[in-house]
Amino acid sequence: MCEGEIATIFCKPEYGYGEVGNLPKIPPNTPLVFEIELFSFTGEDLSWDLDGGIIRHQIEKGNGYSCPKEGTTVEIHFVGRYQGKTFEERDVSFVLGEGSDIAVPEGIEKALVKFHKAETSVLTLKPKYAFGKNGNETFGIPANATVEYEVTLVRFEKTKEAWEMDTNDKLEQASICKVKGTELYKAGKYKIAMKQYKRIVDHMEHETNVADKNLEKQCKEILLAGHLNLALCHLKTEEYVEARDACNNALQIDENNEKALFRRGQAYMAMNDFGLSLEDFERVLKIDPNNKAALNQKVLCKNKTKEARKKEKETYGNMFAKFAERDEMRERERNRRLPDVLINPGNWEDKTNLNGIQQHRPNPQQQHLVQQDPLLSNVQMLGTGSGSFWS
Repeated sequence: MCEGEIATIFCKPEYGYGEVGNLPKIPPNTPLVFEIELFSFTGEDLSWDLDGGIIRHQIEKGNGYSCPKEGTTVEIHFVGRYQGKTFEERDVSFVLGEGSDIAVPEGIEKALVKFHKAETSVLTLKPKYAFGKNGNETFGIPANATVEYEVTLVRFEKTKEAWEMDTNDKLEQASICKVKGTELYKAGKYKIAMKQYKRIVDHMEHETNVADKNLEKQCKEILLAGHLNLALCHLKTEEYVEARDACNNALQIDENNEKALFRRGQAYMAMNDFGLSLEDFERVLKIDPNNKAALNQKVLCKNKTKEARKKEKETYGNMFAKFAERDEMRERERNRRLPDVLINPGNWEDKTNLNGIQQHRPNPQQQHLVQQDPLLSNVQMLGTGSGSFWS
């Protein structure tokens, strides 16, 4: 059906409610008639986060049940379109996960792991999975543009599943990934290099307890290298939490590994956790007192700690000074609003005092008590300068 289409569909009983029916409205073995209008439809979301960034509309179904995985060599044909106009068309062969090396958009790579051989689909890619905020001047793609690719998976090399490989096979594959990762790292392609090192971890993380001790040692060594190199790549891409986690994984294999401690110290320092950073550099120096890089980092860490404390002191000092100034201003304003009794002291004869409370003269009996009591006479004299409490 197409958008806006209205269709009448006839259903045999076996495709409806069958022999049971849906009493009392629908008796058993009743054919059904439906009138359906298709208002709209969306394709399949292939983005890993299901954020709608990679939408597939399948044009031609593929063959078989298997799909390519990262590390598999794929051959594809694709056509890129923007606002209905074709801006590129290519046939390419590459290792899945390394497509950025030949300018294959990330969205195509992520979608291909769901393709079957000979499948053709149209992929709608949001900017995040295509050309992003920079666009592509060569193709005339503006910033933050959504593009469309028609992709055909011509063929791919089927690789062994992890469960199909023994320890030696996995060790061989991990060694290949290590070599590729090192080449990519040296070329400054840190993101792609990470994928190779992650494959090492995927292959070897469950192969550290084998009967052959020599083989076990090799497995641990290459797994350790995978974690260490992942940490190095994460430091380069300023992903410091991930770098710390990779170092932690390496330290589970070798708790006194200098590289793991040093790189974790760098990650902590980048996260402004100078205390933990200093601890790691000091541990490195206990293992190797002549490690100049660790010595330099230790000094740098101490300097940054001093700077941070000085900044905190200034920040909080200014903050408390502002609080004190604000309180002082409030006190001045409160005092300003109070009446000044020295300027207008009032008279004893006033009917009301400063607080608005009405005053009354004493009755004759009270006046007599004042005259008879010497103490009250003194108060009387102090109260007026005339020797009379009331005029």
